[in-house]
Amino acid sequence: MRARRVFIPIMGFRESVRRITGIERIWHAVRPSAGPAVWVIHPQRWNLDHRDLAGLIARNADPSARIVIVGHSWGIGWGAMRLARALGRFGMEISDIVSADGIYRSPLLPAWLPLNPVSLGRMFRPRIRVPANVRRIHAFVQRRSIPSGSGFRVGPRTSVGVTVVDAPHGRVDELDSFRELALRVWAPGKLTAGACPPQA
Repeated sequence: MRARRVFIPIMGFRESVRRITGIERIWHAVRPSAGPAVWVIHPQRWNLDHRDLAGLIARNADPSARIVIVGHSWGIGWGAMRLARALGRFGMEISDIVSADGIYRSPLLPAWLPLNPVSLGRMFRPRIRVPANVRRIHAFVQRRSIPSGSGFRVGPRTSVGVTVVDAPHGRVDELDSFRELALRVWAPGKLTAGACPPQA
């Protein structure tokens, strides 16, 4: 049976599965919806192997499958965008991207954030270029700390909704309001934020 729905969580540049993150808590809440036709992918690093994952999805999902990506920081500005482009090469669309303070990452600069001033800057902050196969972006951004959320450069077929929140960059994906948004986008009226482990 081919997957009809695919959920992909992507962590930020300082996050990993070594400790629980806001992205992992969302994954915990979404897991009960998994089944033969519903894929809930385990949390991915921001620099995931996007080509391999896109190939796996394309081989095993319906071409019109509803794909939702939830991510944080470079997990949006790098991982989600590269994955979306890779899926686009297979003719697949991304229904929704839910972004926790997504940050642009230059492919020409180092992966270690202090040496990547384009990601850290406030004065010169390039927008994240969104592939044409992405339909909707739901973005939480903050202005309390550096880095802070980048804008999105989209085409006419992509809509963007932005919510400004009062939280530092590293905590945006842990906000209850962000988790509730992600669950609402994935399964309106079916999941609740209470279905995830408590914060340590």
